[in-house]
Amino acid sequence: MKAANIERYLNSFGKYVVQQSRTNLSKAKKNDTKALYNSISFKVTTNAQGFSVQFFMDSYGTFVDKGVSGTNKTRSFKDYEGKVITSPYKFGTGSSRVGKAKGGMSGIMAKWAKRKGFQWRNKETGKFMSHKSMGYLIARSIYSKGIKGISFFQRPLQLGMKDFPKDLLGAVKDDIINGLKTIK
Repeated sequence: MKAANIERYLNSFGKYVVQQSRTNLSKAKKNDTKALYNSISFKVTTNAQGFSVQFFMDSYGTFVDKGVSGTNKTRSFKDYEGKVITSPYKFGTGSSRVGKAKGGMSGIMAKWAKRKGFQWRNKETGKFMSHKSMGYLIARSIYSKGIKGISFFQRPLQLGMKDFPKDLLGAVKDDIINGLKTIK
């Protein structure tokens, strides 16, 4: 039996989740370099057990989606029903490289500040701070306060899953009817 309707439905489900995730990312203004936006994709695969839909994105996307707790503040995210869930990720585990100038978070934040055109002044001297110093201060703040989760991927996935069984059953029904028509 051909399963064209099932495959068509799974492709439309994947497109919906990817499109909504990208829209949410843009609305939240978390789309600075478009790297995460462009990395969100899906693939429908078929094997002996049936169909599967796989979603892909850059590895740091889960941190943006679910947030990261800081050393002084616990972060959480909301699911599609508005239920607050504590982030499974946390700074302060000993693996962070806040102070590493080029390879760590302070180097990344320095590049971000330079790209955005930020440059703070020192209160005592009135001179502009270096981007390296700014990067360190921003990274230290993020390490302490964490990153707020925005549920850009979780929310569309859960909303799509709400009607998934009913819609998939309709696609299965259509495939069975089409299969019976070809047997006649």
